[in-house]
Amino acid sequence: MTTSPVCFSLPTLIYQAIFLLVLSNSRGSVASLPEQHAAMHSTPDVVPQGDGVQGADLPGHLKPLGSHRPPEDPGIDVLHRVPDPLDFFNRYVKDGSPVIFKGAAQNMDSYKLWTDEYLSKSYGHLKVEVEEGKKENRSKDLWHMSLSNFIQKYQKEDVYLVTDVPPEMSDEFCLLRCLLCGGFPTSLVDTILWYSSGGTKSVLHFDGVDNINCIMDGSKEVFLVDKREQANINIDHPEQSFSGVDVDKVDLTKYPGLGQVPWYNVTMERGDCLFIPYRWFHAVRSWGRNLAVNVWFIHRLWFNETDCSDELMALPEYVPLSSFKTRASHLEILRSEIANGIEVYGGLITVEEMYDLIQRSTKQQITQLFQSLDQNGDKKLSMKEAYSESFAEACKSADISFDKEKDDEEEVEEGDEEEEEDDIGGEVENDEAHRSTGREEEHEEL
Repeated sequence: MTTSPVCFSLPTLIYQAIFLLVLSNSRGSVASLPEQHAAMHSTPDVVPQGDGVQGADLPGHLKPLGSHRPPEDPGIDVLHRVPDPLDFFNRYVKDGSPVIFKGAAQNMDSYKLWTDEYLSKSYGHLKVEVEEGKKENRSKDLWHMSLSNFIQKYQKEDVYLVTDVPPEMSDEFCLLRCLLCGGFPTSLVDTILWYSSGGTKSVLHFDGVDNINCIMDGSKEVFLVDKREQANINIDHPEQSFSGVDVDKVDLTKYPGLGQVPWYNVTMERGDCLFIPYRWFHAVRSWGRNLAVNVWFIHRLWFNETDCSDELMALPEYVPLSSFKTRASHLEILRSEIANGIEVYGGLITVEEMYDLIQRSTKQQITQLFQSLDQNGDKKLSMKEAYSESFAEACKSADISFDKEKDDEEEVEEGDEEEEEDDIGGEVENDEAHRSTGREEEHEEL
């Protein structure tokens, strides 16, 4: 029996990393919490959930996420200077520890220039993707419209711009110095622009990549949970790596783990940048006119010193995004996910464990990929085998393709045939195909 090729899209690969890494226990100073949000966290410690305990007796039941107990103290590290790439890798990326860089974006042009008036005048003609609803619901549509049309609507309507940073705007947003060498520039996956009138609420989820989010306007409050707490987080939508819990009204009878999980509160203010490590669980709320950009990049297991100069401290504060033309290939994203799995399982991985890593592929295809990579035939895959030169050929022989350009061309052809009007009003594509289901899977808060 033959199987049809599986084409891995970027969202699919991002959401299918389902393994854990060992974390360090070091923590620094706590991120500040605005007084207007403090009431949300002033709840008693969690109580045992034994037999006979009713939902009404559970602290935080049917209340906003984070109401079950105060956030951890001390909180995550807070730095007032962005570290060099090697320091960033060793202290935060390698073992997965979040950190907030206070004011790190304040000298970027995007921070200084991106008012509604400037964006409408300079980039209003650009096509962007807009989500229906500021409280994230992944069953809703994603619309296409011009940036100027969105700006006319967003203060009055329940819409949220979530789109790739357009190339035309990439001179004004920058990568921080911590990403300027060490393998990070070639590990970039995507950069996403988030734009709303505030009041957005994301689902509780995790990303299969590392993430730096910089806020240009407004503030964000992040509910953050260590990836080691996976037993307490019910990711009941594994295909998109999120939990179906209502973040405004947590049902602790359905999601009991959320009644005891320790968590960190991070408040991002205008100009701040937050590093959220690979696989950490998070949910995000925004306040006021809100404009942010996040950078997704492959979780690296080692630091590549060959692309760094001897003078790491001499690196600039940041470099425009437009200077980085290369993005990580789908093949490298898949390979890095397998490598992270090998790391978790102590240096070797079996075919059964690979079934969990590549969920959208058939077992037959995964078995074929595994057998092609298992060069010594010991039925275990090593890091050396995962990084063999035959990886691309092994994917091909297993009918696992990475033809993103072909997919993108098909999407463009479909888009060209559509009309530019919709129920939201204005220039939006009207055909059923206007719904960008692939992007809908990829876009999540932060």
